[in-house]
Amino acid sequence: MIDQPLYLSPVNLPESIPDSLGRQIIPWRQEEGIPSGKKTGVIIVGVPEDRFFEKGGLALSPTAIRWQLYHLAEMEESTPFLDAGDITPGADLSETYNRLAEVIRVFTRAGWTILILGGGSDLMAGQYLALEEKQSRGQMVFVNSRLELLSSGSGEQADWNHFLYGENSGLLHYTHIGHQSHYTSYKKINILKDKHFDLIRLSESRTKLEETEPFFRDADSGGISMNALRFADAPGAVFPSPNGFTGEEICQLSFYAGLSNHLRSFGIYDLNESDTKGITTEQAAQIAWYFLEGAAARILENPLKNTRNIKKYIVPMDGKFDEMIFYKSLLTERWWMEIPHTRSSSSNGKTLIACSVSDYEKACKREVPDRWWKWAQVIP
Repeated sequence: MIDQPLYLSPVNLPESIPDSLGRQIIPWRQEEGIPSGKKTGVIIVGVPEDRFFEKGGLALSPTAIRWQLYHLAEMEESTPFLDAGDITPGADLSETYNRLAEVIRVFTRAGWTILILGGGSDLMAGQYLALEEKQSRGQMVFVNSRLELLSSGSGEQADWNHFLYGENSGLLHYTHIGHQSHYTSYKKINILKDKHFDLIRLSESRTKLEETEPFFRDADSGGISMNALRFADAPGAVFPSPNGFTGEEICQLSFYAGLSNHLRSFGIYDLNESDTKGITTEQAAQIAWYFLEGAAARILENPLKNTRNIKKYIVPMDGKFDEMIFYKSLLTERWWMEIPHTRSSSSNGKTLIACSVSDYEKACKREVPDRWWKWAQVIP
């Protein structure tokens, strides 16, 4: 049983149809207790909160997404999917953020991953707060067209901005994917770069989409804003833009997030359900579907703990470093690299960072990958 109240309310779920995902999602109630053990999966939680952006359609979005998601195709992989209903918003935004954080903490302690149906992207603050329980600083990744969150009304700063840009942000690493330069203050870019965070512009992301996968693989939590898509694919975003990711690209990013064994909460935000044609709602449901598909296909790999199906590469380096060490999975073709001589250790005094084949190829040219340099600066 769960000792503390989680402020979760049951919702009316769509009637499942043959061969649909809805037949694989099981309603969950708090009095049942949280299933634990080896067979854990993904729990869906809605957060009908719209007060920050002052757009009423956001509060209706979790229900709208569910009605589309439940009617999409069932999955071949057998991973448990539960639906815990919606979090009842608090008396103010801060209370809602804390309620979301507590839900994330409770479920992740039992080994579950949380799929959050927002609500506005200011709810990333709740995901951030959930990381404060970790003994080490956490990592987050966010896909959005803007670096800052601003209220559509007063221009009020979000709690998320304070957490991100504050001197003591509490994050070991943050990755922002898909920002557009014409929406972005160079001052904010410089602040985040000084923290050695990764900022990947829209054009760079789209050119080599597969290069974003390692950021999701190492993240503790993440999210996608519907604002990251172009207007043609998401006319019902809170802040629609003529430029952005395509629907196919955003679903690929969501799939990368679902594949991550490390990631424990993931949110889909900024859907204004007043989009009358329902295109944006359908798109949000597909983003959720591909996250679930990725989660169902997870393969636990740690090259430092289990060397089976792992190939080790030692690359001689000129100058300051004698060598760089890389690992490749023969099952998934994923790559990792070691960051040596640090006080922080994940296993046997070694720190392992997710990377891509391009990092290995760069090292083979006797060049130190940018990813290596950044992590060497932030790992204590």
